[in-house]
Amino acid sequence: MKKAILFFVFVLAASGAGAQGIARMRSSLATAGQSGQRVEVNETASAAAAIAAADRNGRTTRVMTYSVSLFRDNSQSAGANARAVATKFKAMYADIPVEVSYESPYFKVTAGSFIDRIGAIALCGRILAEFPKAVVIQQDVPVGRIL
Repeated sequence: MKKAILFFVFVLAASGAGAQGIARMRSSLATAGQSGQRVEVNETASAAAAIAAADRNGRTTRVMTYSVSLFRDNSQSAGANARAVATKFKAMYADIPVEVSYESPYFKVTAGSFIDRIGAIALCGRILAEFPKAVVIQQDVPVGRIL
């Protein structure tokens, strides 16, 4: 766990994610899931300074992250269905980013972007009742989108 946290701080310090990514992650983890458990995230002063410095540099780095796939389809109505799934998710979980994408021939809807699999698994477990086809996936994203 320490390695994951140190890696996360390093990635944020080396890129332009900024303090907003830490605040978003802290808020997301602090929200109790169905099990009633929550996570508290503490940021050291040196990590905050490194993130602020990286934010000033404005660099963008891409990293492999874990997300939750909510929808994937290539039917004739896939585009409309993907937008409907994204709208439903946004209405229920406004604090978690959701993305609709098209990679020929599939429309896809993904939610969240976590540096480790545990965060994505927690989100997936929290939403399975409403989105029974949700699965954890790995994808390459800009570091600023990490929760």
